[in-house]
Amino acid sequence: MTVHPDKFFSLPIEGVAAWPTPRSWHIFSDILGEEDEKLNPNSIYALGSGIVGMDTASIFSNFCKYRYDFDPLKALKTGEIGEGDRLFLYSRILSVSEYIKKNGLNKAWIKGIEKLWNNLEGEYKSVFIKSLVIRKRDKKDLSILINLINSDSVDLCKHINEIMRLDSKEI
Repeated sequence: MTVHPDKFFSLPIEGVAAWPTPRSWHIFSDILGEEDEKLNPNSIYALGSGIVGMDTASIFSNFCKYRYDFDPLKALKTGEIGEGDRLFLYSRILSVSEYIKKNGLNKAWIKGIEKLWNNLEGEYKSVFIKSLVIRKRDKKDLSILINLINSDSVDLCKHINEIMRLDSKEI
């Protein structure tokens, strides 16, 4: 939804059997959540086409493909996520932040995170920082951001503080 909010809801088009609505996304989410293993992007497209529509399913399956073909640990060590369009970059940034949230912040990754950070443009820096916030019910856990701020990276610290100040209402 962050990447393509326009694909969250659209009005039905004559002759098209499926289109994105909050309800269709909920159904699609339930189906994907029932799968024990990762579905391949072709299966995601096939399932999604009949629920959220072909165009939306195509975008979502590409997003999943970009994530499945990516090693976030390698990106944390090297600071490289590759180049691509908005969908590609969002998928990679979110993969890295989910990896950090799942495994904790390893101090050995600070240099890689700093390099990654320096290669990101404005919008993507904000997405990266916001995606590191762990939401638990009504509470927000900022421990990963605090650990990054407390790292030896002056550049990261400066930018994180700036983004948190500007986006504090949204975080």
